[in-house]
Amino acid sequence: MLIRCPKCQVCYRIEERIITEKGKKFRCAKCNEVWMAYPQDLFEETLENASEIYTPGQTKENTSASEADNKSKGQETQENVEQEDKEEATQREETQPEITEKDLNNAVSMQEIFSRIEKQNAELAEQDKKKPLFKKIKDDITQALGLNSTFNCIFFSAIIILIAGLAFFSFRYELVRQFPWLEQVYTGFGLDSVVLGEGLEFQNVSRHEYEEDYVKKMQIKGFIVNGTDKMIKVPQIHVEVLSKDIIKLNEMDVKSPIDTLRPKERTAFTVVITQPSSLSKHIVLTFSKSEE
Repeated sequence: MLIRCPKCQVCYRIEERIITEKGKKFRCAKCNEVWMAYPQDLFEETLENASEIYTPGQTKENTSASEADNKSKGQETQENVEQEDKEEATQREETQPEITEKDLNNAVSMQEIFSRIEKQNAELAEQDKKKPLFKKIKDDITQALGLNSTFNCIFFSAIIILIAGLAFFSFRYELVRQFPWLEQVYTGFGLDSVVLGEGLEFQNVSRHEYEEDYVKKMQIKGFIVNGTDKMIKVPQIHVEVLSKDIIKLNEMDVKSPIDTLRPKERTAFTVVITQPSSLSKHIVLTFSKSEE
């Protein structure tokens, strides 16, 4: 079989079995071109391509004789390429850094260090999961701000006291609803902790204007109802008379007809306003704290 140099296009005789599916390197004896040949590059020798078969140093007179040597020359070319491949492989092996016992010991030590660090991180993560939420927040803030333990205690104690004080003040009405005995505590601090008249309602309120002894009067009456299941103190009644433009015309405080109302109980009330304004339109009833 013949194989052709891709550069100078000369041909060489070689055995077909020499070139495997993985290919084979060849060097041209004429132009020194090195290339990789594959089985599909082989072709049959014919009379037409016989003149292209190259033998180093051949002339027109010795062309016939040189043709017989082409096969051996092709084999020599292949052997030269194989020898060069071996030399290149040997050179690559020589340039590779030698791995010493010290390097192996260092690699083992580094692996042990990484294993230890990984184990410690796993233990810290497990401990962090078991921490209370508040302690986690405290540790995160301490680490972020770089606080020492003494300042840490003082700082967080002050924060806890401040938060507790704000909550104690802001949610005093809700706290007293749940724990009525706290009303006395808030009273000791001079704070109102109960919504006046909470749980009481005004029902069936009506007004009536009339004249008595040539004096105009307005009578407002209705019922105060305790709709809860507990006894409630009844504060004094605060009355406001407004115009249609919501301008305050009259206001007054009237003592409640009863001090306390039992659950589901109601009591009637009456309020009389003397000399009401002719512009009176709306009546607003609320509760107010008695001045003692």
